[in-house]
This record gives sequence, structure tokens and C-alpha cells, in this order.
Amino acid sequence: MIPWKKKGFAVTPSPVTIFVLDDDSSVRSALARLLKAKGFAEQQLDSLASLRAALPLPPDSCLLVDVVLDQESGLDVPAMLSDRNEMVPVVFMSATDDEEKLAKADTTGATRCLRKPFEAEELFAALEAAISACRHAPDLDLEKE
Repeated sequence: MIPWKKKGFAVTPSPVTIFVLDDDSSVRSALARLLKAKGFAEQQLDSLASLRAALPLPPDSCLLVDVVLDQESGLDVPAMLSDRNEMVPVVFMSATDDEEKLAKADTTGATRCLRKPFEAEELFAALEAAISACRHAPDLDLEKE
């Protein structure tokens, strides 16, 4: 039985929630409007502390994370999630020209690193790829016997 079908009517599954982690409020707001227009639910976060407070993230979530945060690094997010056994896809975004940071972004386990400014289609393609990859990843049994 399909889990969201009950007694002859279908319940629409809730949309994927995109958590936008950026220290620039205007960037967060602009991305939130864009995501809502595409049908995503969204949550805005301004720091790693706000991300920690939001954990655990709901199922069907994805993180859109700025690489350079005010006195913090968005590159710490994948390790933070891993430490808490959170299986949430991460898409980085960055306006930096620091090739070392960008190279590190590609090796942290994130699906993609978008260079700001980016087109809406590029954002949506990166999010869809990240979400799809996470949904098709094999479940791991991490419990010790």
C-alpha cells in the first residue's frame, strides 16, 4: 500500500524543505522567494549555531550552504551532519575566488558547489540532483550488534 493513500483518498506528500544557510539576509530572502515559487518549503539559517539548533532536520530536507560565513566556514557542515548521523544532502554556494576553498568544497561530500551569481535553473538542477542522489542512496545499518 502506498503510505500516503488512505481510505480512498490521496494525501499529497509534503514538499522537500531546503534549509538556506547564508549570513547575508538579502541572499537568504531572495533564495527563499525563488524556492517557494518552485514549490519547495524553505527555512532560513544565518549561522552554524542556527543549523545546530535546527537539528535533527526533517526527512526530505536539503541544505544550501554558503562556503564563507561570518567568522565561520560552511565547509564544516558535512562533518557536523556526519557526526550526528544526519543523512541530508548539501549543495554549496560561494562568491569566493579562493580556489583552495572551492577545491575543498568539492571534496567534503557536498553534491555541488555553485558559483555566485548563479542562474535559477542551475540552482534547481543542483538541488534536484542532490535530493535524488540522497533518496537513491542505500540505507546503512549503523547499529552495532
